[in-house]
Amino acid sequence: MRKKKQKSLAIEESLARRIPYACTYEEEGMIKVGANRYTRMYRVSDMDPEQLSDFDAKIMHNRMEQLLNGFPEEISMQFLVHNSLVDEETYLARIVLDPEKVEADSALTEEYDRILIDHASVGHNNVKKSVYFILGCSADLPEDAVLLFQRTEKAVQKHFKNLYGLSAQGLSLAERLKVMYSIFHPGGTDFGRKIDLKGDGTLDFKNLKYMNMTTKDLIAPDSWNTSVKLLDHSILNEKSGKPTYARAFFLNVLPKDVSPSFVSDLTNVSSSMLFSMIYEPVDTKVAFEESAERVKKNTVITRKAKRDTIADRKNRVFLQMEEAKESNEETYYEKAALSAFKDAVDHSQKTFLTTMTIVLFNEDLEALDKDSALLRLSAAKFSAAINCLDMQQCEGLQSSLPLCTSRLDVMRMLDISRLADMSPVGVQDTIKQNGLYCGLNTINDTLILLNRKNNVNLNGFITGTEHAGKTYQNKREIVNALLGSKDTLHVITCTDEYDTFAKMLHGEVLPFALPDLFAVEEGYGLIEDDMIFKSYFLEAVTTSLQHFEDSCQGAELEEKSREVEEEINTLIGVIKANRLTDGEAVLSYLNDHKGFCPYTAHALTILSERYHAALSMPDNARLIVHCVHNVSEMLMILDALWNKAVSDKKKNRSNWIFIDHADALLQQNQAADYLAKYQVNASMMQTILTIVVQNSAALLASPDSAVAYETILQGSGYIKLLSQGPKERKRLSDVLNIPHALISYITNVEPGKGVILTPSSNITFNDNCNELYPDSIFKDLFIKEVEQIRI
Repeated sequence: MRKKKQKSLAIEESLARRIPYACTYEEEGMIKVGANRYTRMYRVSDMDPEQLSDFDAKIMHNRMEQLLNGFPEEISMQFLVHNSLVDEETYLARIVLDPEKVEADSALTEEYDRILIDHASVGHNNVKKSVYFILGCSADLPEDAVLLFQRTEKAVQKHFKNLYGLSAQGLSLAERLKVMYSIFHPGGTDFGRKIDLKGDGTLDFKNLKYMNMTTKDLIAPDSWNTSVKLLDHSILNEKSGKPTYARAFFLNVLPKDVSPSFVSDLTNVSSSMLFSMIYEPVDTKVAFEESAERVKKNTVITRKAKRDTIADRKNRVFLQMEEAKESNEETYYEKAALSAFKDAVDHSQKTFLTTMTIVLFNEDLEALDKDSALLRLSAAKFSAAINCLDMQQCEGLQSSLPLCTSRLDVMRMLDISRLADMSPVGVQDTIKQNGLYCGLNTINDTLILLNRKNNVNLNGFITGTEHAGKTYQNKREIVNALLGSKDTLHVITCTDEYDTFAKMLHGEVLPFALPDLFAVEEGYGLIEDDMIFKSYFLEAVTTSLQHFEDSCQGAELEEKSREVEEEINTLIGVIKANRLTDGEAVLSYLNDHKGFCPYTAHALTILSERYHAALSMPDNARLIVHCVHNVSEMLMILDALWNKAVSDKKKNRSNWIFIDHADALLQQNQAADYLAKYQVNASMMQTILTIVVQNSAALLASPDSAVAYETILQGSGYIKLLSQGPKERKRLSDVLNIPHALISYITNVEPGKGVILTPSSNITFNDNCNELYPDSIFKDLFIKEVEQIRI
């Protein structure tokens, strides 16, 4: 009997030794992890979507650099992302629509919720992603460590606040232990039960002494099987009858340019996982000198006569050649490290020895294997590689605990610039808050929930090859806007593909009617003079009515365009001087002054002869489809909608504007300039503009149209790329800096599949109507109706 007890005690002691810390300090919330090594831990708050209105990726990068650079040399850091499972009902209640708050058709709302619920179980969706920040320091005495952490407290709060309003809450010892308990007991809820003698949830660490226990006994798993036979995984809590399989990895290969969504994508592959990054600061100058010395010792310098020309031979020119004594993997990395250290010294940048580990957990070994494959696939998408820590599973999990201490020899030397791109506190997950369904992630099958209003730049852009699903995706955006807002939606189209769609959504379809071209709502130009912005419109519509592009080219076209520009500027001056407030007054003035502004006068004459009805907007309809037949009509509706958007904004109302077949606007220089200005102003006023280009290849074939196309593309913060042809792929890849691994997701893919690009994320999506919801009213709603184009 005594032998069995001794054996059991030995096993428990072995488990305790595997939890890699020495002792704890309750009052300070501090843990000693080794000889003279102490750590402090913070919980990082979720980002507030309202803070993202002025988000800029470069500023975020710089502020992340400031955080990593903002602590003394003796401080090391760790970021830990911990995914834990949320109750499915709680999760679904958070993402489904509340019928009382949605103004859309109830049948559509119910169908939307049904699709969400059906697809929520496909991937890892009901997940809570917690981010922690841990500081480590070396000190002779605990008191010294406490003082050092106190001195860094202000820096911690300052740097996280700079990251768009984040906060970092210092954790007590009990809270730290609870986090580690949840790691060793995924889904466990009875932390502290062993010392809760009163049964009221009170955690009294004094009870540990009387019960012959340590804090490790509160968090240790029931068992931890790291047998060599397991090789690439370990098993937690096997003795309890509910084993959890764990597999640890390390990041082995990183791309030179890291996508901002890299960490976010990696941490979306499992509902139970850890992602850890430990940063150990390096004395860059000393490291540079040591690396230079090592490379120098391995280098032989020889002289070789240069005999390429007669002059070389006459002058006896010699070349100095450098050759390596040994050429192997170690010498290769030494030379690479020297180059990196030299660059860091030249730019006065910090460098860090970084340990990046990932641990996946699952109750089923086969499911763990699937998650592991997804993890590798997600990394490959960014040209990165992840290796399993074979034979080092125990050390892998130990290094991923929130203790800022690595037990592995897998450190990589990285400069602060690259590390700033791998921020675990990006905005990707914030954009999902109150998000609407956009399909499934092609790689890991998780729900894609995005909120356009949370996005950094509200402008949208959709393009793809013929039959790739562009109109369908535009309809998807329209339906999501109806379901997720109380705003008014306007669609400008030259086809009748939206007629039945609008009627099914209780919207209205309006034929073109002539608006007042000279109407100007106060604030029309936003920060610019109102009439300056109006001049862009007048120049565009006048030029489009004159058909200059059809009648002349080259120098003649430039001359006529310049004449129109001068004429419009003159007319604007007259309007201001004579206080002409509407189109009738302007037309009357032109009739009284024959020969004045001939191009504009001719354009207005054309319009007065062609159209007789005046534009009026329905008061109650939330979805309005504006039917146009040519570029001129498209421009005039855009201008009228801008006046309405400015007016509505003053009443705290918002508008969405969708332009299908925007190709024609980009083919005319003045119209393209106006659209580019329109896009900038829409972003400033938070009016959500979505532009659909049907034939990118044709636009990119013309130099002028290609410039306009790229300008609009770069002014968009929400880009949906469907299947692309080879020329478009190359151009889009260059302009948008699309990672090479994503190109396959826009190459010969089925309709409804592609990539969503935002300033903070790259998401491969599957929103194929036939594949995902063949029996849904969504299919009837979104299906393509008519191929005929009126323009």
